[in-house]
Amino acid sequence: MQHPGKRRAGRTRGFSRLRYALIVPMLSLFAVALGVSWTLSMMNSRNAMRATALRLAEEIGAHAAERVTDFLAKPLAVGEAVAAWAPLQRGSTGDGAAMDRLGASLRATLALFPEINLVSVGFADGEYVESQRLADGSLRVGRAGAETAGALELWESDARGNRTVLARSIPSYDPRKRPWYQRAVAAGRTVWSEPYALVSDGSFAIAASVPVHSKGEFVGVATVDLALDSLGTLIGGVGDHEGGFLVIVDDEGYLVATSDGSPTLAGTGADLTRLRAGDSPSVLTSDLARACSGAEPSGRTRGVSRFESGGSGFLGSCAEVETGGSVWTVLVALSETSFMAPLELADRQNLILLAFALVGVVASAWAVADRVVGPILLFSATAAKLVPGETGAAAAVEGLARRPDEIGSLASSFVDLERRLEESFASLNRSLEEKEVLLREVHHRVKNNLQVISSILSIQASELDDARARESFAVCQDRIQTMAYVHEDLYQSGSFADISMDSYLGRILEGLQATVGVTGKAALVLVSGNVRLPLEKAIPCGLVVNELVTNALKHAFPSGRSGSIRVGIRREPDGVLELEVADDGIGMSEGHGREGGIGRHLVASLVAQLGGAETASSDGGVVVRVRFA
Repeated sequence: MQHPGKRRAGRTRGFSRLRYALIVPMLSLFAVALGVSWTLSMMNSRNAMRATALRLAEEIGAHAAERVTDFLAKPLAVGEAVAAWAPLQRGSTGDGAAMDRLGASLRATLALFPEINLVSVGFADGEYVESQRLADGSLRVGRAGAETAGALELWESDARGNRTVLARSIPSYDPRKRPWYQRAVAAGRTVWSEPYALVSDGSFAIAASVPVHSKGEFVGVATVDLALDSLGTLIGGVGDHEGGFLVIVDDEGYLVATSDGSPTLAGTGADLTRLRAGDSPSVLTSDLARACSGAEPSGRTRGVSRFESGGSGFLGSCAEVETGGSVWTVLVALSETSFMAPLELADRQNLILLAFALVGVVASAWAVADRVVGPILLFSATAAKLVPGETGAAAAVEGLARRPDEIGSLASSFVDLERRLEESFASLNRSLEEKEVLLREVHHRVKNNLQVISSILSIQASELDDARARESFAVCQDRIQTMAYVHEDLYQSGSFADISMDSYLGRILEGLQATVGVTGKAALVLVSGNVRLPLEKAIPCGLVVNELVTNALKHAFPSGRSGSIRVGIRREPDGVLELEVADDGIGMSEGHGREGGIGRHLVASLVAQLGGAETASSDGGVVVRVRFA
């Protein structure tokens, strides 16, 4: 016998060796520490970059607003200058030469400002003169009024503004009905018009409309037009290198221009309508408008925020532009991807380095811990072989059981566990065998009792003089025998979970063929379905078959008529079971005997017990189907 002190000393030395197994938790802690530090570093770097990007978005918005303000200042200044000298150059009403000189002056003015697309003056008496820049950069002049019979004539012109060749004539042109004219008259001051289509070429523009006065009286409206495309090009040049997207919205929330060319108008022709920023078909435009609409005003910038669009993150800012008495807003969106991509690359590189460091630490720890891991792996493999009914699995760890440490104690416990498992398994087997014997005896006795009941009914029926009463007793005997077949099948097969329906239904058909006494009149055919059912479903199915086949044997083949009765149960692809009893007899219309006696009530009750549904059809015979789960 080993001295207790020596056992404790051995266990102490064993514990000293086993603590190397703590390397694995330490490695886990090391990995967690690395992961936490890397995650915090990543979050801090992203927060810092996001803060920088937010400031950049605000600066881009302010810069874009400044550029738009400068861009719009020239048309306003030109419009006010034209409004000042236009009445002086026109002269008296009906002076065509003066109108030509005015057109030449407008052309000369337009030539000085390449960003302007059209300069015009519409007078209160319906006279109109313009100069327009075409797509190829050339300039032309236009006239409308009494001299042109109300048509807008567009002329090619020379460098001095003289009309040379008539390019186009547009009938029924009245400047007083144009949106730029009506907006200036309604406002009574310099205003920007809504985007509208030029009648000359259908392109869209906005106009700086300036009321024209002569000697204190209103005489017309001067306009300076900018193509919407030029505004889109202007803001498209701001922030492009940062993945920026810009939108201009007027003081009523309608789109004026977008940097990516997305539509600012909806519809076509006469149905053309302006789009609100929040209703834009561009998801980014509508999301950007909603992100900035809730921001609180703060100076010129209404707010800077982060928002999601199309599954990606964006940084948005809003800057106001005051022009011509109106307040427009420049909305800016910067994609987070353009800022975060370098950080993500650095994060991946750092993660790879950390992974290599972790692999190195794991390799070193593995070499140190191998002395402990080897016995543990052997112990685990042996424990997996401890299967009840098989002995000798713990023999592999018997050597470990002699170790004076915790592993030795566990090995000893498993050796004892194997012995106790074998004893428990043997006891359970004996108990199970006893219960199976008892259960088989129960089914055997139930079967015998049912047969005794059937015999008593037979004896009692022999003493009856009423043929109908004897027939009723015989039917009851068939029903009892149908239930007895189930218990006989369970007793003989030894399987108490379920029974084969093919075997069970076959026994029922054999019994009916003999007891009804119509052998040779109708052939009973069993269609195999390879279905097994538990006792609670098998007995109702058997009773249903007993009733339906008995009914068919009695009524489907009168006057010695021959035929067949087909019985089967099958499982459909959807898992539903279908029990079918079909005959090729005379059918229900000729007195099949389905007028609703006790058998029909019994079938309906059994179908309800199965939780199913019954259908019957008669076409050259009778087919009854019962479907249940």
